[in-house]
Order: sequence, then structure tokens, then C-alpha cells
Amino acid sequence: MGNLKGQVVKLNVTDIKKSWFVSYGDAGFEATKLRKVSAEIKTKLNVAMSLNDKQVIINALKNDELQVTGEPNLAEAITNSLYALDEKRLESISNHLFSFFNIKNKQPQKAPRLDIHNIKDSDLTDPLNVDFIRDEAMRLESTDLKKALQLMLLAQKVRPNGKVINNKVKTYQAKLATTN
Repeated sequence: MGNLKGQVVKLNVTDIKKSWFVSYGDAGFEATKLRKVSAEIKTKLNVAMSLNDKQVIINALKNDELQVTGEPNLAEAITNSLYALDEKRLESISNHLFSFFNIKNKQPQKAPRLDIHNIKDSDLTDPLNVDFIRDEAMRLESTDLKKALQLMLLAQKVRPNGKVINNKVKTYQAKLATTN
């Protein structure tokens, strides 16, 4: 996202004729008063209200219900970033979007993707589940390091070359070795 730094992106909800302008900086996207737009993300309200679901974003991009236009390299970078969003960033974007609408996020809290105490091999076939397992392991690393290691080892089965996963496994194993 480095090529977005300092660039202005217009978020346009077409059916309510409402737009917001944001620029990308060290803290991520922030509202700006600048109006010289480098890229525009255009959608309708019903799509915007359901953007907390990665599959909705992917489908909206594929069906042109979520359009990214502007300078080609920036539009491509934004589109690629939308395809690669993780659960944490999705939640953040969803909350920002609701704040733009000046309403609280009334989306019901989704049940966790998986029960981390009962993961089956079939759960490891979905890349989003693997992301969830990895993220849950990192969430648990300060409170239950053994469980965090178990989860990270499951994620490592599917992504043996994952840098973050491999680094975390080594870190967790080293910490556990020094505490025993």
C-alpha cells in the first residue's frame, strides 16, 4: 500500500449521493479535506452496509457492484488490497464506514468461524479458516501459549512456507522451552 501514501481516494455511495475523501498515511486511511482524487471506490448503500464480509467484497468486485477507478496503478493496488483483506481489517473498515454514515454498527456479531478447541482437518481446507486459526493463536499468545502453539502448528500444516506462521511457531517453541 506504499504507493497509496498521500493519495486521495474518494468513497462514493452512489444511490444516496454521498461521498467521503480519505488519504492514506502512516495510520492508514484518514478523512481529508483535499479533493484532488487519485482513485475512487464506488458502490451502492446496500453493498456498502454489508462490506464486513470478505466474500461480499469479492463478489461485489467481480460483479462490478464495487468499482475501483482512477490512476491504473492505484486502482489496481486498492483492488488487490480489497481481495487480500483479513478479518481484523474488515472489521476496522466496516466500523469506519459506519462512522462515515454517523451510525453505530448494527451488524450482529458473527459467531466465531470455528471452535478453536475442536478443529477438524476439513476446517483447514478454507483459507479464511486458516487465517482465523493463525489470528486466534496470536490473540492467545499472551494468555495461553500452549494453545497458541497448537493452533499455529495447525496453520503451519496448511501453510508450511508462511513466514509469519513459521516465525510464530519458532517464537512460541522457544518461549515454552525456557519456561519448562
